[in-house]
Amino acid sequence: MITLQEPKLTKAKKHHVCDFCGQQIHEGQKYYDSVHICDGVYHWRSHVHCHELSHWLKMYDGHKMDEGLTGDVFRENIKDTYLDIMDKRNPEAFKVFSDELNNVLFRHKLGVVYRHYKPLKTLE
Repeated sequence: MITLQEPKLTKAKKHHVCDFCGQQIHEGQKYYDSVHICDGVYHWRSHVHCHELSHWLKMYDGHKMDEGLTGDVFRENIKDTYLDIMDKRNPEAFKVFSDELNNVLFRHKLGVVYRHYKPLKTLE
């Protein structure tokens, strides 16, 4: 993968889909846009919070030389991190409810992970 344009913060003039989480980027919302070449030229668009999480959780480690960090890898990382957070918060409840936690909506998992890491990053 070759990067033609590094991620640039921009304001959406129309609706887009976040390539990390798969959810909507609404008109007027700020998001990151980058341009790459890998089997053609394409734009990679992401929410600000998804972009931040990908860096905070060091998701790019090991994904620089191939096709880059994919949305599937991002979502899997968020799911795993969510389960780790829930386990650390209450290990006894986690043992009982771990199957149910797998069924929580992805956007909720994403929110829990972001709210967990944001205060830690502001202290750095």
